Amino acid sequence: MELEPKVAKLIVKSLKDIINHEINLFDTSGTIIASTDTVRIGTSHEGARLAAKNQQTLTIEHDNQFKGAKKGINIPVLFNQSVVAIIGITGERTKVEPLGNIIKKMTEILIRENWIQLTNFHQRQNYHNLATMLIAPQRDDSLAAYLASLLDIDLERPRILVIGKFLFTREKNNLNYEKLLHTIQSHLHIFPGSFFSLINQKSATISSYQKMDYGLLFVGISTEDNKQLQKKVLGSLTVEEIEQFQLIFETYKRYNGSIMKCAEALFLHKNTFQNKLNRITEKTGYNPRNLSDFTVLSAAFMSYRLSNLER
Repeated sequence: MELEPKVAKLIVKSLKDIINHEINLFDTSGTIIASTDTVRIGTSHEGARLAAKNQQTLTIEHDNQFKGAKKGINIPVLFNQSVVAIIGITGERTKVEPLGNIIKKMTEILIRENWIQLTNFHQRQNYHNLATMLIAPQRDDSLAAYLASLLDIDLERPRILVIGKFLFTREKNNLNYEKLLHTIQSHLHIFPGSFFSLINQKSATISSYQKMDYGLLFVGISTEDNKQLQKKVLGSLTVEEIEQFQLIFETYKRYNGSIMKCAEALFLHKNTFQNKLNRITEKTGYNPRNLSDFTVLSAAFMSYRLSNLER
């Protein structure tokens, strides 16, 4: 684990508020990555390098005892039983040695807290990436499986999907993200193996799974096969024509082929409605009045509609 400069700077600032001594934080090569004396940042310190190598506190009795060193103590900082940094306190030995163990423990606590925050962030990001990938029209199944393995999620396990959205008012539209995460996690805690993600999607159409009837078949059909179906049946039509013909076809299906009821529903003369049915036959080669052609048209329009829902 390498200590990032921003984290190192934050640690030094926190320690500075506690003790009235110059503090340096070194990486394991002995280079100062954060210091109360900013001039020293980036310089090398042979004493700190030795402290990291030997994993032992090194006391420096006088300035320049080692290259780049000032008198004081250099203490190895451990994380998961490995040295990840050296904390140096400048000053007389009798004054700084009593502070050594306290400062070491505080630094290790700060590093562990930062690691936990970073781990939680990466975990949230992986949950978000996995959820986004699972609902995408096209996805990389191998990458989804990899993310699931990182999160110890069994994608083959039967699940219930819950979808929600936030409703904001003009008076109160500030979202407390951390509080929201805590609330959701507290509710999901009783369901082991559950996960969630907050997705920024401004508009979407939600269809009830139970009400999709034979549209459920299209969930298991690849995107490429759906495209082939649409191309074969609707490929000669413009987007505008598809929308118009779909309205005519769905009305015809809703009223079970009753021309009179269809014409009344769309405020058309019955002959006009029949002409529009004929236009579907002319443009697609499939006749809605023929049962086998009707099935093909229904499948093509269903595929087209579901494809648009995913966009």
